[in-house]
Amino acid sequence: MVNSQSHPLGYESKVIGLSGRHFYRYVDVHPPEGTKTIITALLLHGFPDSASQPTTLEDYSTQRQSDDLEQLVHRAGVPEGEKIVVIAHDWGAITANRLIQFKPYLFKAAVNLCVPFIPRSPEYVPLENLIELYPNFQYQAFLASHESTAIMNANVERFIQVMFTSAKQREEGKVPDLEKTGVIENWLKDQSQTVTSELLTKEESDTMVDEIKAGVGFGYAVPLLY
Repeated sequence: MVNSQSHPLGYESKVIGLSGRHFYRYVDVHPPEGTKTIITALLLHGFPDSASQPTTLEDYSTQRQSDDLEQLVHRAGVPEGEKIVVIAHDWGAITANRLIQFKPYLFKAAVNLCVPFIPRSPEYVPLENLIELYPNFQYQAFLASHESTAIMNANVERFIQVMFTSAKQREEGKVPDLEKTGVIENWLKDQSQTVTSELLTKEESDTMVDEIKAGVGFGYAVPLLY
């Protein structure tokens, strides 16, 4: 079942239920009328937007997500046998990496931004080991910790503002290097620290904060599980 609804920021989005398990919210953008469609592109980015929030960890595996996204693509109108392009950024790039491995028949090409292709490990890699290999992922130790939920829920507005600061703001020293161990939580705990994102309008920021608060915040069964 597919339902269309207006997104808080104005564009039309659709909500689709997948095999009765959970649902995804997505934006279906078509070329201007009279323009020939060359190929369908699936765009994946960071935090999911208003998708359902399963409480089982298995639903967040890249295999399960790949199954869901294949189903979503076809339910959105891409015929069986037609190949598409996946364009992904940040955490979405990790999912894209697995998509093209699990579903090679579905893709003609893949484009990753920020995160290069990383082959799937035949064995489980603990987060601590992953951080040793990729120091830029040090911040994920905080996101995975038990204390992160309370800290982020108490500072939703400030968290959104600091996450969407520009490269210029960081170069000017207005924001510390957030990727490093302890930086995000220490910045959020220090109430004297404040910054206004140059990348978000007030409407965009308010909408994101409202959407988070209207759910259950940053806790179990919400975006941090991704």
